[in-house]
Amino acid sequence: MPLEQVQACHEQPDWDANYESSIMAFARLYIFADKYRVHQLKDGIATALLAQSQAWNWWTDPEEDLIPLIYGNLPRDCGFINFVVLSAAFVWL
Repeated sequence: MPLEQVQACHEQPDWDANYESSIMAFARLYIFADKYRVHQLKDGIATALLAQSQAWNWWTDPEEDLIPLIYGNLPRDCGFINFVVLSAAFVWL
């Protein structure tokens, strides 16, 4: 998708809601996979999230609901938390 189309999506009012819904769904699914030790699912979620970020040229922005959800339910050294933190650093720095 060309950059102009991606930027146009960001200007749509419902884009933020869809984005937040998507990242929260990824987080909840990752928490489930971590809780039940389904490592292949965790890898698949991480791959899908990274691929989607690359394809759409967007990176996770720490939403106010996302931070307590992942920090309250995942170990501090997990890949999902690392991805969120590094993505935020990439976007904001």
